Amino acid sequence: MKRERNMRISRFILLAVVALVSTFAANAQNVRKNTAFIVKVKGSSNLHDWIMEAKSGTIEANLNLASNVSYLAGIQSLTFNLPVKNLKSEEGNLMNTRAYDALKADKYPNISFKLLSATPTSNSANKSTFKVTGELTISGTTKQIEMTANATKNADGSVIITGTENLKMTQFGIKPPSYMFGALKVTDNLTIDYTVRL
Repeated sequence: MKRERNMRISRFILLAVVALVSTFAANAQNVRKNTAFIVKVKGSSNLHDWIMEAKSGTIEANLNLASNVSYLAGIQSLTFNLPVKNLKSEEGNLMNTRAYDALKADKYPNISFKLLSATPTSNSANKSTFKVTGELTISGTTKQIEMTANATKNADGSVIITGTENLKMTQFGIKPPSYMFGALKVTDNLTIDYTVRL
């Protein structure tokens, strides 16, 4: 009888271990880092629209790549850092210098983002959508923002995350600049587009 009880206990322990391992595999966390991505900052003035683009910085994310689904199941953490002077305009150095001055790049050389939460809102096939809340820091001012992030889980295991966010310069204490004695006035509104591969 004692032997039978020991066997039952052993079977229970074995099943518990199997369940634990299966749960861990199904909710596998995966830390990904990258230094190549695309961030576009779009704005306008009373004379023309403008775009600045950066293709390098640092990003690190802890992703939930559950093996039992074909889509990204969750984003546990994410940090992003973009040196301001990595942003470049096709219009050349004058535009770059003006933008760096407006962003106080010498005093605040980085734009950063820290994820606070990412709530899944939909998924289909290899795609998923998240409501993201995080802290965005520009020119030394940190604001909490909410945005939608779209994720695609590729066959090779990589994940592409894209999104768009509308901001105002004045949210971050930046006065929209003007030049040529006011003949050129930059508007307050900005649009940020990003594409990240992890």
